[in-house]
Amino acid sequence: MLQECMEVFRENFKQYSEQWVLDNYVPKDGTYLFINIDDNFSVGNPIEIKTDRKTGKVQGQETSEYQLISFLDYYSKLIEMNKPVDSTKQIHSNNFYAFFVKKESLEKKLTAESISGYYEVLKNPEKKYSKPKDRSLYELVEEKLGKVDVKQAERIENWVKAELKNCIETLHIDTSKKDYFKIFFIGNDVEQSKENIKREGLRYIEPNIFNKNDYNQQAENSIKGLPSNNMSLNAKKPFLENKTRKTTVPYLLELDDAMMQMYFFDYLSGQAAKGKTNIYIDLDENKTTACGDSEQAPIIETGIYLRIQTGKELEIHYMGRITGYKPDLDRPFTMKEVLKIQDKAMENFEQGYGRKNKLWQVEVLVDDVFFSKRLKYNYFTNPEDLSFHDNVLKQELLKYREQFFSWFGQGKAWGIAQTIDNMSWRLIVHSIIQGNRTKATHQLNLWISMMDYFNNDGRYEENMSKVRDLLKAHIDEKEEWDFESADEYCYAVGQLMNTYLSLSKSANKNLSFINPLLQTTSNEMIKRTVLQMFKKYSYAINDTDFRIKNLYGHVIQYDMTGKEVNHYFLSAGFVDGNLVYTKKEKEEQ
Repeated sequence: MLQECMEVFRENFKQYSEQWVLDNYVPKDGTYLFINIDDNFSVGNPIEIKTDRKTGKVQGQETSEYQLISFLDYYSKLIEMNKPVDSTKQIHSNNFYAFFVKKESLEKKLTAESISGYYEVLKNPEKKYSKPKDRSLYELVEEKLGKVDVKQAERIENWVKAELKNCIETLHIDTSKKDYFKIFFIGNDVEQSKENIKREGLRYIEPNIFNKNDYNQQAENSIKGLPSNNMSLNAKKPFLENKTRKTTVPYLLELDDAMMQMYFFDYLSGQAAKGKTNIYIDLDENKTTACGDSEQAPIIETGIYLRIQTGKELEIHYMGRITGYKPDLDRPFTMKEVLKIQDKAMENFEQGYGRKNKLWQVEVLVDDVFFSKRLKYNYFTNPEDLSFHDNVLKQELLKYREQFFSWFGQGKAWGIAQTIDNMSWRLIVHSIIQGNRTKATHQLNLWISMMDYFNNDGRYEENMSKVRDLLKAHIDEKEEWDFESADEYCYAVGQLMNTYLSLSKSANKNLSFINPLLQTTSNEMIKRTVLQMFKKYSYAINDTDFRIKNLYGHVIQYDMTGKEVNHYFLSAGFVDGNLVYTKKEKEEQ
């Protein structure tokens, strides 16, 4: 599957060249400096680059030199810290036209020996690549790039040894900081300087592109090796080897293919750094699209979807095929306010209700209402790494996140209605127990809206509204009447418990007192609890409170034989507006 992604990426790369990768590359935070080697090593003005981790905005991006910095930095960085040029690991650049050091290392850790060793390797690369397989690969690279310009390297080395300290003092570099101080040595011809740095950068990159050159295999006029990206084979991971094959490494690539794979992973890293964690590879159109969670995804008939994330390195959390994917819903989804929300509480969530045409809009809604905004960013988080401590929410997320990701990430909605029906109840009860009545009401409204959407009818809303209207009429009737369904009875029980709560004189009215009713299937227990609560609050019930007594009497008398307790309606009655006081509220107005 990765090979198919690479074929599409290669076509894109041919069209847009390396600039396609560089446009998404963000240099690390630090102070960047140009020194002109054609003009007696004249020092330019420093440029500060810093990325705001919350907004993704890059300070320094507005400068005219930013694109040049991105290009030079990209080809001058180390592949990884385990493959340094400087054996002391204090200098983090890879060629003599660049000099990268952490600011905090400038005073004490960066030594004359480190500097001498760095330039010695760059002037004489064959010393670094002394092992047979290392040397074979370097010779292949040198044949393509030519010999090192030793005289130019020595000129730059001499300046660094003589003037670096003065430069740091003159520019007032804060050597207590943990970001970088980076120097580029360029000439008057900027394009030539770019070519020089790219050439010398590749002189380091290509011999180090493979995981370990010990695994390399000679194939006619080329060398194949195990790429570093997405693979970490070493003595500690023997289980990754194919023990039954003569060549035990998982797979081998030629140098050009390994380089293209490096560009691909760097492209992905740049997108992930910008929050574009959804990658769509269109196999029919040979097109790659990166999207954030709230951005328009492309229509794809046949393709591959990748979910990526930044960590110590790029992480591909998921890779799978998609067919017939489209970001638009087949028909609009509407979040309906079936159970009314108090005006003040509605102000903060008004945009959640109404018509949704995009799949990502529904994802935002599900993430917010059901999972308190913890779903989208934890589709692939290891359970032990989940940063919140709500155990109920954590259990439901771990249980159902795969189904939601399949729907929102790949457009596969099969079985999602059953998932929502199974999951919603526990989260609604949890919100009530936590005392969050508004949250529970939103969740009930979303459950009703989802059930009606997937059943392609309005029966859930119609039934809830019908039950509420029936009870509203019944509680004022003085003639003989009975509940018309078990759903109305359960809604009435919820309304009665809501009324008891309103009669409580306690300063802290805890909603959790209804928890036993939300967890039981025993109607006997429900009636026993209703009776106990009636006795407890009878001191506050007057002879004139006809509605309360009417409601209580019919709940106690209703026969539930052969019928099941509907907890959704019971909870809806509890969190919905109280019908007992509806008329009084109107009179007061």
